[in-house]
Amino acid sequence: MHAITAAPADDTVRNREPWLAASLSWVLPGAGHLYCRLWMAGIALILLQVALSVGTMAILIDSRVPLVALAPMLLCNYGLHIGAAAAAFRTVRRRNTDDFEGSRTQTKDPWLAVFLSVIFPGLGHLYLRKWVAGIGFILASLLLELLVGKKVWGVIPTIGFNMVALICAYYAAPERRESERTLILVAATFMGLFWLASAPIGWATKSYVAEAKIATGTSMAPAVQKGTRLVVNKLVYRWREPAVGDIVLFVPPAAGPSVDDRTPMMKRIVAIGGETVQVHNGSVQIDGQYREPEGTPRQLLGSTRPVAHKIPWDTYGVTEPHRVPEGCYFVLGDNRVNSLDSRDFGAVPRKSIIGKAVRIYWPLNAPPLYGEPAR
Repeated sequence: MHAITAAPADDTVRNREPWLAASLSWVLPGAGHLYCRLWMAGIALILLQVALSVGTMAILIDSRVPLVALAPMLLCNYGLHIGAAAAAFRTVRRRNTDDFEGSRTQTKDPWLAVFLSVIFPGLGHLYLRKWVAGIGFILASLLLELLVGKKVWGVIPTIGFNMVALICAYYAAPERRESERTLILVAATFMGLFWLASAPIGWATKSYVAEAKIATGTSMAPAVQKGTRLVVNKLVYRWREPAVGDIVLFVPPAAGPSVDDRTPMMKRIVAIGGETVQVHNGSVQIDGQYREPEGTPRQLLGSTRPVAHKIPWDTYGVTEPHRVPEGCYFVLGDNRVNSLDSRDFGAVPRKSIIGKAVRIYWPLNAPPLYGEPAR
């Protein structure tokens, strides 16, 4: 193994690695510019990335904004990563000396192998024609994803594996610039720490801001069919209380006579605390007056459930009026013929409501949950 040494022609010039700059900006737009000490450009790109991330989340959780607006936002987000990586690469090449650039391109660049491994573990080894190692890293990465999946603890072995893949790709290169021999450890550590810091941000977003859910039943049909993918806004009820007509995700009351577990459910609010509700022949009466929440499918109104069923139907608010306790919400499925809801387990306490279903993102041709979105 031969080491390449290329000292700058001018002591005031420090040659840097273009593919390392590209790798850093691929992970975090702007990091590559900070690596070559372009502080203003680097900070500006990082702030732009933050703004795009916040904007994307705002579009997802605000049903008033058409979902089509998400496409250009995602394109800008991915484009920023690509553009920042390309700009960092070109900037470093332009600032390097000709001698350094000439020596750097004489053989396979170890930092290009690192960049490819950032995109997917194993690609860097394939670039270096280390076929067995490359295929091994690819298969190991897929197996690791299969084993840990989306488990919270799985982020640590995944990040550790990715860092090992980067370091191994660098040292698999036939020639390296020994003046930068410790730089791979610094770079891998930075990327690992960034990925590690991103994990709690993602967890906090899923826990407190928004979460994607898949409908597993037909109780909210036809608006929400089985397999429909929705976005649940967990932030909205920090600013206001749930309202009649909202489709909410909640944990059913533990005391329900027909609820076997605490799996979250999705139903529509039809009455709030202090109101008296009765479901008569499938239609809702509130304080003795018929009142259906806006958005309830009209073709399902008046439908009644079968009398004979293994679940004890009609426990609350059916055979006689039921007063909803203060701080609670009476919920029904839109498909009232086949829905386990407040008629069976009673009103849902406010603390049990997780969030509001705000939009369907799959299938793409699904109608909006709450009428036409803002144009």
